[in-house]
Amino acid sequence: MNIKFARLCRIPAPAAAIMALTAISAQASSPWYAAKPVVQNNAVELNSIINQKTDVMNSVLNADCDTFGAKNICVSVNGGYYSANETQQATRGDAGVKFAYKFSDMLRAGLMLDWGISESNPSDFSNSNSPMGGVFAVWGHDTGSLVKVSAVASRESANISYTYGLPDPLTGTGNTNINSYALQAQYAYGMELHGYNVSPFTALRRASVNRAGYNEDASVSDYPIHFGDTGFSATTVLLGANASGKVYKALGLKTGAGVSYDIAETMDGYTGRQYDGSYSETAVLPGPDENKFRAFGSLGAYYDLANGSKIAAGVAIAKEPLQNATGTTWNASYTIGF
Repeated sequence: MNIKFARLCRIPAPAAAIMALTAISAQASSPWYAAKPVVQNNAVELNSIINQKTDVMNSVLNADCDTFGAKNICVSVNGGYYSANETQQATRGDAGVKFAYKFSDMLRAGLMLDWGISESNPSDFSNSNSPMGGVFAVWGHDTGSLVKVSAVASRESANISYTYGLPDPLTGTGNTNINSYALQAQYAYGMELHGYNVSPFTALRRASVNRAGYNEDASVSDYPIHFGDTGFSATTVLLGANASGKVYKALGLKTGAGVSYDIAETMDGYTGRQYDGSYSETAVLPGPDENKFRAFGSLGAYYDLANGSKIAAGVAIAKEPLQNATGTTWNASYTIGF
């Protein structure tokens, strides 16, 4: 409220002051000023999604199928559950299947599929649970040199909806895609020590998770936000060792540990722009700090069955790239050769 205009209209000074304060308050509570907190919350939730996708891809990249029968065929089915110690955590219960064919005593190759059958995303996110597909090839034996290459990719549609602020809330909803891929090459050298197989390894991995930019539905929100592309990608070197062996008859244990370091990485910032044809506001946030140096470890058990198949179960723990989070994955599998 302009005081000079109030005087011209002969509005009493106290009333003019009240009207001016009301106008300022209304402006301060305008939904335009919600762009930054909405983008901030969107960023925190997306960071959890990136951690989850990265961890799941790492698990699939390291999967194998190495039990073969007379027809040189291996089939393995598995289930797992991922969670992390985050405020806005993204959990995932999945089921997978692997097929492999042994071309020779030295070479095997196969396909992998992993479905997110039960996902609990941060409150504003919901996704299509599309399968993650991958391929792998292994050259070598458990003792001596072994080279493994693997790749995995997925494309999921996602809906992001929110309600922000009271008593006049800002609502928004939009659809986008989350695209993920990873490639890994690993070299290991296995040796027998006191009846156990110990295998130091090194690996090089390239991984990327990207959420495509999108426009919110203008029929839902009076102040729709346009979110820009954002994502995380890294080239990572890994060093570690695995060990396995029988501890009692058909029962065996397996364990592994190591460290990883991102030698190159890109973490996009987060942007959101509101526009109604006459006024716009843009919120730009930098990407979060990344944990370049991370540790990981696993512990599990397996049991050889009479028909040449085996069952296995275990847990893997790894430091995640964002939000200083630690992820835990429980898994179980059944493998049989034909």
